[in-house]
Amino acid sequence: MVPPSPSSHQIISLRVRSSIPKDWPEEQVPRHPCDVVCGQRELDYCGLLNRSLPAAIRVLGWTEVTPGFNARFSATCRTYRYFFVRRRLDIAAMRRAAALLEGSHDFRNLCRMDLDHVTHFRREVFSAVIEPFVPEAAEGERALWMLEIRGVAFLWHMVRCIMAVLFLVGGQEGQAEDPEVLQRLLDPEQVAGKPSYRMAPSGPLVLHRCGFDRLPLGLQPATLWALTRHWEGLWEQHRIAAARAENALQFLGSCRVRSADVAALLRDMEAGPGPTKRKRPAPEEPPPALAPGSEEDVSWGEVLGRIALQAPRPGPEESLLQRRREPSYDQKMQGRRGHRGAEGSGGLEKEGPDEDGEAPGGGHSSSETAAFFERMRQQGSLLR
Repeated sequence: MVPPSPSSHQIISLRVRSSIPKDWPEEQVPRHPCDVVCGQRELDYCGLLNRSLPAAIRVLGWTEVTPGFNARFSATCRTYRYFFVRRRLDIAAMRRAAALLEGSHDFRNLCRMDLDHVTHFRREVFSAVIEPFVPEAAEGERALWMLEIRGVAFLWHMVRCIMAVLFLVGGQEGQAEDPEVLQRLLDPEQVAGKPSYRMAPSGPLVLHRCGFDRLPLGLQPATLWALTRHWEGLWEQHRIAAARAENALQFLGSCRVRSADVAALLRDMEAGPGPTKRKRPAPEEPPPALAPGSEEDVSWGEVLGRIALQAPRPGPEESLLQRRREPSYDQKMQGRRGHRGAEGSGGLEKEGPDEDGEAPGGGHSSSETAAFFERMRQQGSLLR
């Protein structure tokens, strides 16, 4: 299924009616949407569902699966992409930090804890790379880059928390964090409580692909063509909107301003915003009026380059590991047990997100959990 966000490739499992008689020989049952066996074709599930779904969601194909298949637990990997504009971020530092994510780690400091459903926070990341979305257009402040991270399962808001720290390493909030900060956050013995940081926005995050060992989907060219036309039209609308914005920026860059006024702006920016801003002293003599076109008259496009090089960006004075921290997982659980003991055992549990790395029911040993997922990954398609 293909909504515009947050997923470009998702799998669901459901029971549907069939046009094939129950007594048909197994070898004659059509397993692909385009197959016709003995003049009989299966129902057009894609067409039927797409006519009922909102335009943002489209079914691409289907396959009949084994009874034990589960779209969540039978997945062998998931790939997320998080898009961002390069600006002045230190890409090399972000790449070094992202590489530290690979392997099996405890991500409790890089997620939002769901105490009702999650009992362990160790997840395996197969790869984590910072790459340009279009390799041929990787340079310049407006180049589009992305984090692509692939693993078996992810915790609640894990990718957004990872991206927030990578932005800090890249210097988005002023003073850049050392890439090694990620390695320390992955060790709950070194950093027992999650430091305070603002989670990255959800809009640029996309679940790019889910991987299955035994799930060849039957795709229909007509459905792919309709979806291609839809996305081409959407891309064209947004590309024109981006061109209009770029046209406005080009116009602003051509505007002329006085050098003395630019110097005053730079002094104000260096002083910083807010109530602690230093008051700029008045000049001993007011600057003379500058006529447009004089040598003291500069284009705003030239000024932007000076601002990018000279003006400091406001940011927190404290480094990430010096900031206030949340209570650790153990402290939260102790507080919860004390709270429930005071209130009694009645009431309903709060609802929370399902986590892909937890076997249903909870309370399982690591070996039991591993055996469960191994069984689930053997489930899949009946398509030959």
